Amino acid sequence: MSGLLHTRSRLTALGAAVLLLAGCSATTSYSDAGDQLPQSDLVDALPTAWESTEIVDDTHIRVTFLGGVDDCYGHDVDVEETASSITISASTGGLPRHIGGCDAPLLEYTTLVETEQPVGDRTIVDGHAE
Repeated sequence: MSGLLHTRSRLTALGAAVLLLAGCSATTSYSDAGDQLPQSDLVDALPTAWESTEIVDDTHIRVTFLGGVDDCYGHDVDVEETASSITISASTGGLPRHIGGCDAPLLEYTTLVETEQPVGDRTIVDGHAE
C-alpha cells in the first residue's frame, strides 16, 4: 500500500530549525493528532466514503471517516495519484482478533496518508463517494 505515512509531527519554527541544523528530518506520529493506523487484514471490509480531508503539508492529507469502535473494527486506505487528482479510497471492516459484542454507534476517526508528489492544486477525490 503506497502512500501510507506512519509518522506525523508538530514542530515550532524554532524546533524545525534546530532539527534542520542537526541534520534530522521533522516527523510526527499518528498519536500526535489521534490518527488511526490503517490495517490491511480486515475481515468483511466494505468501501467507506470519507467525511472530509485536511491538507496537512505538501505531501500529507488527513482523512476523516466514520467507523466502528476501534477494539472491533479498523480501516484501510488506498491512494491513487494522477497529474490532476488524488483519489483516496477508504474501507472499513472487522479486525481478525475481535470476538462479538461490537455493536456500537459509528465514531469519527482520522488517518494520515502520504502522497508521492506534492498535493499542490490537485483535486482530492473520494474513491467511494456515491
